[in-house]
Amino acid sequence: MIKKSYVLVNGRIEDNPLTMVNDADQITFSENIHDYANTLGVLLVHKPRGVWTNCKQGIHEKEVVDLLPKKYRSFSSIGRLDKASEGLILFTNDGVFANQFLNSGEAHARVYHVWTQQPLTRSFQHQLSSGVMLSDGLTKPCDVREIKRGCYEFRLFEGKNRQIRRMVETCGTHVTRLKRVSFGDYILGGIVSGQYRFESLAESFKERLRRVSS
Repeated sequence: MIKKSYVLVNGRIEDNPLTMVNDADQITFSENIHDYANTLGVLLVHKPRGVWTNCKQGIHEKEVVDLLPKKYRSFSSIGRLDKASEGLILFTNDGVFANQFLNSGEAHARVYHVWTQQPLTRSFQHQLSSGVMLSDGLTKPCDVREIKRGCYEFRLFEGKNRQIRRMVETCGTHVTRLKRVSFGDYILGGIVSGQYRFESLAESFKERLRRVSS
């Protein structure tokens, strides 16, 4: 915001982030800050299987930003899905929103549809729901229910690396397909694989400004 001349120091535009200020200086935003607010948003992307969230491992592989128009390629992911997984992943250019979403202390539910090679018995479903011990600690309680034979809905409130796959392996089988269908209040819905939907964060940014101003 500073480099784009949206910040005023004592009523004058200041575009040098290294400028020294003190308590006597008045720091405000220019009227053009609303133009900046209108650029902020979150992308709901339907990641296909075989695509990395980021940090692709070879020149012939793809990551999610390769599927997006150029204007969105500077957006950063909120969390990640492994290469073999598919479904909803969020990208944003609002760093404050991303930080609040992940670190506000509010546990955002992550809902997945999970297919397994062998059916999970009711006993296994209860075991997974109660928490299982993995190499990096005990998983938090979650909700696991059968949707149809061989397919289950997992509702988690944490995101350990490859968590569901490792949880299922404790039951003596493995995941054959994993799809995230929602993350917090954001739902995949009818977004087809490889496509996205943009949702503006302008109002939430303006609300932050109002709180700062007051």
